[in-house]
Amino acid sequence: MLPDPKITTFGARDMRRSTLLKLAYTLTVATLLLYVSAPGVAPGVLVGCMLLAWTLSWADQPSVQVKAPADVRVLIGVWISFCLWMLLSTLWSPNPKHGLPSALWSLAAALLTFTTMRSASQVASASRLVIAKAFLVSCLIGAGLLLFEALTGMAARRWVMSFVPKLMPNMPGAEIKAGWVVAVPFYLIKKNAAVVMFMLWPALLIAVRLAASATHRRAIAAAIVLVVISLLVADHDTSKVALAFSAGVWVLALVVPRAAKPAAIILWCSAALAVVPLALVAYQAEMHKAESLKFSARHRIAIWGHTAELVLRHPIIGAGVAATRYIDEHASTPMLIPGSDVPAGTNAHSHNVFLQTWHELGAIGAVLLCLAGLRTIKLIGRQSQKDQAYLFASFSAVAVIASLSWSMLAAWFVAAFGLTAIFTQLACHVSRDSDEPTVDVPSPLQPQEEP
Repeated sequence: MLPDPKITTFGARDMRRSTLLKLAYTLTVATLLLYVSAPGVAPGVLVGCMLLAWTLSWADQPSVQVKAPADVRVLIGVWISFCLWMLLSTLWSPNPKHGLPSALWSLAAALLTFTTMRSASQVASASRLVIAKAFLVSCLIGAGLLLFEALTGMAARRWVMSFVPKLMPNMPGAEIKAGWVVAVPFYLIKKNAAVVMFMLWPALLIAVRLAASATHRRAIAAAIVLVVISLLVADHDTSKVALAFSAGVWVLALVVPRAAKPAAIILWCSAALAVVPLALVAYQAEMHKAESLKFSARHRIAIWGHTAELVLRHPIIGAGVAATRYIDEHASTPMLIPGSDVPAGTNAHSHNVFLQTWHELGAIGAVLLCLAGLRTIKLIGRQSQKDQAYLFASFSAVAVIASLSWSMLAAWFVAAFGLTAIFTQLACHVSRDSDEPTVDVPSPLQPQEEP
């Protein structure tokens, strides 16, 4: 007797496939909304994505195991090599206590990401469609939550903090009255804005490919407006720059498709290999004293200049993972740079993944990072022409945020990169599935008649 395709077997238990997909849809929305609201849970979300991909792949029981193409295997090899070099650098790091866990997590996150993407390739198109719709809903609601939090001084966050004592803030800018959190520093919303920015381009690619009518296209336009407004109101400068830059890349890829890949290669190589001289030039030109720039920008230029000078001490193998944080923790109280209001010295991190790589992992780490990006660009160039504009835009948004914001050792940040890769792969799968001949199969999210 042939197995019922509507029934999924888990050991001794049977479950209707429609029930499984409804559960997957609900859990995906709930998990991604938690990710948008509290980016610190990103490592757990990454593990959850792997478990979901495993479960759906098992449920769909693919008869043919899909082998990763050679280009993908090379990319995986480069990323694993980068993580292993990071792990090796703990041997000469001045801060192995912090560096070793960070290096191990980076390696684990890479393995989790690639395992999830491989399992997702085994999932049936109908299952991917359900997860894609859940991702779209999560992105839209997440943008709405970001806008609400930005307009209300993070009212939802303050409410949760007030009812969970362990989350009570103990930081400058926080205010508590009668056990109720009435104010928190606005910079806490920056991570939420970055997460929405990470999700934007994969979500837009999915939405465009699933749009079947003019009504759908108008809804997409309205959703884009909501996301843009939420990012602007959240006032995270890095996300604003990433939005503007990636939108420009998107337009370039649409108008002059042949120029997108060479431009991405030039910009990536410049960021990965030329960041040290660029940082030194900007600092020597005293751009940190330019009153036309915001303080955060001027402070970054000073941090980059001092960090670039440190790179010259260990240019090949670097100072060791987590060295930047060690230097900051053991430095004396920084003096202001003469003629400016900007502190001298480095920071707990470089606010630039490329520069931090040069400082801590040296030229070897920088070359491996550069190769990883180049392999990614090559893979994007092999996707369908209609998808490349969105993929290059997503790639550029990630590169901008990596260039201007958090540490490459931050656990949530590392996980966010992996999640973005998973979301982007999902978008590519949905796009390819939409090009295949459709079959009249009821949606698993719709009520089904009992046999």
